[in-house]
Amino acid sequence: VCLFFGEDASLWKFGAISALGIVVGFASIALMQRIPGGRPPASPPRRRALLDFRLVLRDVAFRRYSMWTSLGVFATVGQNTLIVLHMRDFLRISPAHIMLATALGGGAAMGAGIWWGRMADGHGSAPVQLLAGLVLALGLLAFSGLRPGPGARLLAIPLFAVCMMGYCG
Repeated sequence: VCLFFGEDASLWKFGAISALGIVVGFASIALMQRIPGGRPPASPPRRRALLDFRLVLRDVAFRRYSMWTSLGVFATVGQNTLIVLHMRDFLRISPAHIMLATALGGGAAMGAGIWWGRMADGHGSAPVQLLAGLVLALGLLAFSGLRPGPGARLLAIPLFAVCMMGYCG
């Protein structure tokens, strides 16, 4: 990623990376449709769909669960955006190094996901959620202590990976 972007990345390079991600996404959708049962089911009639939706909205416990889940997902996803903006605007880290941090963070999240899954299988989801939240909070706390300078880039990359590991838990 760093070799592709260099120190002064052009906008077309970000577009090329985005386009590659979109193409890979569409390819994965096409491949999933080749798996038996991979096609979406036939849609119910519109009237039936509206009736089903109304029944779901009557369930107070489900609405409460959905509200808190949505808020939690919004907060954790928003943290990644804020970290990237913090690296760019406050720490003055180059776009290439931010891309490197997000790539390594994604790899760390994938590796941690296996560990989180094993832990959840053995101990249930509550300890995983608690530990993942703690990891994310400590990573964010450490990020807030970074100051602009030569060491910020070196510390930001592993801290972003830690935050991603906590986020995926």
